[in-house]
Amino acid sequence: MKLGGALLRVVGESDCRIRIISADKRFIYKKHLRQNPAALKSYLIRMLLSEHDGTISDAKIFIDGKDTKGFSTERSDEDYFLRMCNRKYENTANQIRFVDSKENVGIQVADLVAGACRSALDCGKNELFSLVEPKTRRKVGGTNWDFTTKEVRNAIAEDKYVQPWRMKK
Repeated sequence: MKLGGALLRVVGESDCRIRIISADKRFIYKKHLRQNPAALKSYLIRMLLSEHDGTISDAKIFIDGKDTKGFSTERSDEDYFLRMCNRKYENTANQIRFVDSKENVGIQVADLVAGACRSALDCGKNELFSLVEPKTRRKVGGTNWDFTTKEVRNAIAEDKYVQPWRMKK
């Protein structure tokens, strides 16, 4: 097994939990979020961190800050995320920092998990994702969150849905 698979196996055997959110921008309801990548990214991360059924407390959160189009590393962004994370469930997070993925092994592992998840969603290749998939299960509300519209659900059911990264430009 390659290094990535070995790392995913270690993650899968650890005592961690994994939270993943994905969205197809074509079917996001709010026009502002569809047209503004920074706003969409902020919203999705906020949802990921605030909708947890009270299962997260006093977390230290590290966000990959390499995407300068998506975020600035100004204190106001950190303050925003901290406020949003703690709005629904008090004391969800006590620290949020934007970090360079080249210098943070945790972010690199998160990227590896995200890549395995995307491969599973895109191609149905579950070999690597299956190593960590049990860590993504939620206590309440199931594993998958449905942020899609009825049109997407119908297209998937009719096997007519095309993932955005497979669309011809």
